[in-house]
Amino acid sequence: MFLETLVDFITLHREDLQDWLFILLTQLLKKMGADLLGSVQAKVQRALDVT
Repeated sequence: MFLETLVDFITLHREDLQDWLFILLTQLLKKMGADLLGSVQAKVQRALDVT
């Protein structure tokens, strides 16, 4: 649920968050770690593709 909301949030506010997107997504990925399920990896990739 969070990642779907994140994609929508980034899509809507991409221009306003331009300078912060890299920092925010980097922190998100660090917290999630390398042990992601395939379904979660696909959602993270979708969020990265939006940026």
